[in-house]
Parts: sequence; C-alpha cells; structure tokens
Amino acid sequence: MILKSVTVQNVGVYRGRHTLELAAPSRTKPVTAVLALNGSGKTTLLESLRIGLYGRRSPSFTNGRGYERHLKDFLHRRMAASDAALVEVELQVRTDGVLHTYQVCRRW
Repeated sequence: MILKSVTVQNVGVYRGRHTLELAAPSRTKPVTAVLALNGSGKTTLLESLRIGLYGRRSPSFTNGRGYERHLKDFLHRRMAASDAALVEVELQVRTDGVLHTYQVCRRW
C-alpha cells in the first residue's frame, strides 16, 4: 500500500481544507518527512490517517471513548456550524500486478 495524500477539513488545528502529498518525490528520495513545531498539527495528521483508513474500527477508540464523541472533540473549535469536517485519504494498492488507486472519504 502506498499512501498518496491526506486531506483534512476543519479538524484539530486545521481550519478549512488542507492537503498533504505523502508520495515520495522520486525513487532516489523515497521518504516524506513531516517536521513542524509542537502544536502545529502533526499528531492531528496521524490521527486523521487512522480515522480515514479505519473509521469506527480505528485503534483510537479502544480507550472507552466513543467514535461520535471523539469526532466531536476532533472538530476545529472555530468552524462555522454550516461547515463540514472531513478526512480524505488517497492510496494505491497493487493486486495481481495491477496498481489500483482508492480514495476514502469520511465526512461529518
């Protein structure tokens, strides 16, 4: 599986829509690093990937907190009531030699 991108909208510290391209820039540079100051959203991006890929079955919800409660707490604090929050993950999976691209979107 190759993670291509993650898009977040109105979650955590991210107000509005933001996309991070995760695919390696080239074969000679096969790593994408996310470096930022504390409190700038690195953990939110990781949590967004977990929610995007696993939804309700994410390991994040094994601590007794409910899925709906977690999503409510995950919203950006100053988003408009009419706005939606979402996590979208684009990934590629090779099956029987064929590369398939999938896009998973969870909106609330």
